[in-house]
Amino acid sequence: MSLEEQVASGLRDRACGWWVRLVFDSFGYLETDFGYSLAEVRLHFRGNYIQYRGPVYEFVTEYDPDDTQSIHANLWLVADLDPEGQGEGIRFPRVLDVNRLLLARNPDLPLAAPMPSHLDRATVSDAIATWARGLRELAPDVLAGAWPEDVATP
Repeated sequence: MSLEEQVASGLRDRACGWWVRLVFDSFGYLETDFGYSLAEVRLHFRGNYIQYRGPVYEFVTEYDPDDTQSIHANLWLVADLDPEGQGEGIRFPRVLDVNRLLLARNPDLPLAAPMPSHLDRATVSDAIATWARGLRELAPDVLAGAWPEDVATP
């Protein structure tokens, strides 16, 4: 399925179309301000995700209202990934959890729980808004390609 078809299908989805629109509206600045491009929109019964590919990082936000009842946002180091599926990626690619990054930059920032007790639209919307605003305001250096020395990675 082409990217255009993925976008159209995602926006039409009865259960998750609102989330797709919310992510596009919230993270559009990745394309205009940081040179990222929308890479993939996947809606699946085992979880949904949207990927933006940048020169250094791939931003991925996931939303799974059914299986794991979770929401996440991560920045994957592009150099470690295997975009062509040739088995040439690093076995354990480096990834930055957006919550950890934002917390390192502002310890008082209220963050969304990845697996909240109740995953409703308000909770999901708050998480997306926090990540979008937090990355733009607290971590523009990372979005531009810097590795954050102030974040412990697992």
